[in-house]
Amino acid sequence: QLFQLLKSSCTVDEWDRQNYETTMKEAICLLSADLPSSDAKRPAGSLDTSNSLCYIREFVEEGTDAIKDDEPSKSTIADRRTMEQLNDVVSDAFTSSAVLYRTLLLREAAQTLLDNWDTLTTVTSGDIDRAAIEQIGMPPQRSTVKSNAIQKLFEAYGAGSSQDWVQAWWGLIDNDGDGLID
Repeated sequence: QLFQLLKSSCTVDEWDRQNYETTMKEAICLLSADLPSSDAKRPAGSLDTSNSLCYIREFVEEGTDAIKDDEPSKSTIADRRTMEQLNDVVSDAFTSSAVLYRTLLLREAAQTLLDNWDTLTTVTSGDIDRAAIEQIGMPPQRSTVKSNAIQKLFEAYGAGSSQDWVQAWWGLIDNDGDGLID
């Protein structure tokens, strides 16, 4: 639903502050709707969903040495079926946890964007210097942000790596597309 919202909102190349804030607020609502609640009265031993890594950490093995077993396996067919069922359960649980983790990342990215309009639209000193050299007037604040740069940021957090996240932020901040950020 989030990506459909972004796609429908990206009919214009740039968003003014009102469109930007409205879209970010809708994104936060969409991303918060299906998250488990962080209940202060949760049962002992349950995971705190306010921690974004609360479920993923259950699947990460700590540094253990691989144990070599030179004896041939004596598993029965029933044991193999049980292991396959267990693997399916673990795989589904991991996938569910990864989706939760990405959803939390997307929600926090939307909140960060919502809270930092002024930072994103501030004209850099390098841009002001280049404008002065070209004798062009430049306001201290841009009035819009590129909607496709916002969409790329969400795509990076939805399915990309940390390198993709950095490149997406860079693309959002680098308004003139010169590859330079001051």
